[in-house]
Amino acid sequence: RIFFEKCYIDAIKEALTRHGFQQWEIQNWGGRFVLFCEQLDEISKVLETLPGIQSLSPALHWVFQSKADLLEQVQKIATPYIKDKIFRLKVKRIGRHPFKSPEIEREAGSLLFPFSKGVKLKDPEVTIHLEIRDQHCCLYTEVIDGLGGLPPTTAGKVLALFSGGIDSPVAALQMLKRGCVVDFLFIDLIGQKSFQTVLQVYNFLIHHYAYGYQPKLYVVNGLPLVEFLRDHVADKWRQLALKIAFYKLAEKLAYRKKYLALVTGEALAQKSTQTLHSLKFIESQISLPVLRP
Repeated sequence: RIFFEKCYIDAIKEALTRHGFQQWEIQNWGGRFVLFCEQLDEISKVLETLPGIQSLSPALHWVFQSKADLLEQVQKIATPYIKDKIFRLKVKRIGRHPFKSPEIEREAGSLLFPFSKGVKLKDPEVTIHLEIRDQHCCLYTEVIDGLGGLPPTTAGKVLALFSGGIDSPVAALQMLKRGCVVDFLFIDLIGQKSFQTVLQVYNFLIHHYAYGYQPKLYVVNGLPLVEFLRDHVADKWRQLALKIAFYKLAEKLAYRKKYLALVTGEALAQKSTQTLHSLKFIESQISLPVLRP
């Protein structure tokens, strides 16, 4: 757990620095990372694309001295959110306090009730969340879904066969979400124009989603390979042979650079080389695992 939490914090720091944010402070509250900052909306957009984050909530924070002080601040801050709306109040509390969570829910709810249209515990219009830790309280109403998955760099190194189309970038993103260190192999079959398009997709992907390591893009000139297959392989086997050559090139690089698996954007029955029979035969030509997320 300590290792995972450190990976989260390092990735959050890198993401904020990469996107130009300078004034912020992060604290680990156990199950929550609390980021103290002013640019809530802009920072939220960055953190929504950070692998491993399940959800995030822009919140208001204050320090209270007593239960009465806490309730007074809750009433003051929450009233505009629940005015003329059906609401509920949820409290999460950590630390030693002279009160219990249900007690705060009842008493704070009673103070807010006159300003609302009523209370409904299931599917209200607004949910007021209070998170109390020692003398700190955070209040929020919005829970934004994050990218989910595992924190960056926690699951090992993989090499993604990368084309720059839609399938291979999505496959790479799925592996980034699972905490993998993902590097990329592009086998250029067209030339410079193709490479520029691939580079745009690659730069977007690593800028927004790859944290905690320095991604690598390996580029191989595939034109001599195409010419060789054209001269030596029958038409009906050429695509299959090309795919096997890609796998063999990737395997050679993977062993040299110590990658644990290959990643592709292949989808079952999408092409003639992606039937079960074809995939089984192609994969039998190498000894590394192939992940097709």
